[in-house]
Amino acid sequence: MVYEYRREGSAVGVGDRECFALPPAFGSAGMAVYYFDFRDGDELVVDEEGMELIGIGAAQNEAARSLAGIAWDAMRSDGAQAQEMAVEVRDVHGPVMEVKFEFVIKRTQ
Repeated sequence: MVYEYRREGSAVGVGDRECFALPPAFGSAGMAVYYFDFRDGDELVVDEEGMELIGIGAAQNEAARSLAGIAWDAMRSDGAQAQEMAVEVRDVHGPVMEVKFEFVIKRTQ
């Protein structure tokens, strides 16, 4: 039997597993699963695994750190002149924030 913390509701069936609503004392207190979907222009890469974090502040830090690393790699590539990227953060209830980064490289020589 798998136990799952849910904010509301009662027992629900998930396939052949049964999940029960448990009080916040069970599981990771204050932890939530956040998903970080990456958008590069019109292309969207969906995060299907997610990450358990302490709260929205930790999710913001993780989104910014991830986006900074991806942006750094994109700016270093020879063909990149301009790019707009974003990390769209969501939880089980839906979108919670978007972290955007846009860069333009204008070489004078």
